[in-house]
Amino acid sequence: MKAMNAAQDRRRNSTENQSAAVARAALLYPEREQVLQARDRVLASPVFQPSKRACDLFRYVVGCALTGRADELKERVIGHQVFGREPGYDTGSDAVVRVVANDVRKRLQAYREQNPQDPVVFELPVGSYVPEVRIGVSAAVEAVLPVPAEPAAGMAETAGAPAVRYWNWKPVAMLALAACVVLTGILAVQFWRTSRGLSGVNPAAELPWAALFRGFRPLHVITADASMGSLRMLQDFPASIDEFANKRFLTPLENLPTALRGPWTSLAETRLTSIADTRMVARIAGLAAASKGQLVVQSAREIQLADLHNPGNLVLLGSAASNPWVMLYEPKLAFRLVTDSGRHTQYPVIRDPKPGEPADLPGSVRTGATGKAYAILALTDALEGNGAVLIAAGTTMEGTETAGELAFDGTKLGKILQGCGVSAGDASARFEILTELDVTAGSRKTSRVLAMRCGPGSLGQ
Repeated sequence: MKAMNAAQDRRRNSTENQSAAVARAALLYPEREQVLQARDRVLASPVFQPSKRACDLFRYVVGCALTGRADELKERVIGHQVFGREPGYDTGSDAVVRVVANDVRKRLQAYREQNPQDPVVFELPVGSYVPEVRIGVSAAVEAVLPVPAEPAAGMAETAGAPAVRYWNWKPVAMLALAACVVLTGILAVQFWRTSRGLSGVNPAAELPWAALFRGFRPLHVITADASMGSLRMLQDFPASIDEFANKRFLTPLENLPTALRGPWTSLAETRLTSIADTRMVARIAGLAAASKGQLVVQSAREIQLADLHNPGNLVLLGSAASNPWVMLYEPKLAFRLVTDSGRHTQYPVIRDPKPGEPADLPGSVRTGATGKAYAILALTDALEGNGAVLIAAGTTMEGTETAGELAFDGTKLGKILQGCGVSAGDASARFEILTELDVTAGSRKTSRVLAMRCGPGSLGQ
């Protein structure tokens, strides 16, 4: 009986610790670019290069953690996906995953000893295939990171994961936000100086900025709520205007596992945005300074529906999945990004496709993965028709970055608009551009315009 109870306890602890590890992996979303770069450094090091199997396993587990698939990191799944075993193979007689995982742990330790200056630390805890990632911003951050507990003597790797200490996410989130503020300030000064150097050129004289920097009212920029996206990785819920405006998404559903409630609470208390949004805010700040315009930057979580009915111009960053206010404008638009909640991915929809335009498009890859992604850049009317709204959205962070870059590339955007009969200097014009991009491990390779709409007023109606 005691042996049976002990076995049940080990299985329960294993499940809870696996859930906690998956939760922590989901919270890596805002840092994925830095983590991917660190992963590549590890793989290219002399420590890992001699072993293809160790490289393949390490690449796979980090990729799953960064793309919301940490729950797939089970021994049999890894054996099939990485080492080509049959889907139902006997893990008891074939220990390839456990053997290579132990090798990866030793190599990670050796890499840390040889590269103590690397700010990103990877660990593969004994009893789990979900990697732990620590980003060493400072000693203050290091102090709140977990120290993996040693497994009990004689406990096999398959018997259960080690005890887990929850991260104190609040100080980390505050430091991350502070870093974003600093980065925004530095980039804003840089772009302001660049804009000042354009002798005799008004950087806001062409679309979309010719429409946005008009009148005496400030331009409001609403950044996406990346915390909301991470919460949906822990427990799926509908991203609706009502859910978001009333902050109901901050309260977990009753069936959320106990192991995930700590990370949920910490995430719900923070307001994080992506580095793509931060970069675009910095560039808009540069334009505002050069054109002597006013700028107000807010998180999507900070505003209310009434704020969007006030006269003035607006920029919405991110898709409806992380910035639900975009949904208010989608009835006016010909293109929109729809969330496949079961797969945590998005796909584009073209309303009333024109000849030559695709009627049905495949779903996007996740951020950081390889495949197709999509971006939408749309300049439409404000809710009351007394201003302009720019939406820069992507199915992934790479997609949002692509939309943002197009908004600032006057030459490229001007040619696209000219192709549908709109002058880039016409502040009253409106447009929508749907772009498909090829990404490889989070890096954009090529992009192409799939469809566009140009003209006056609300184009989708």
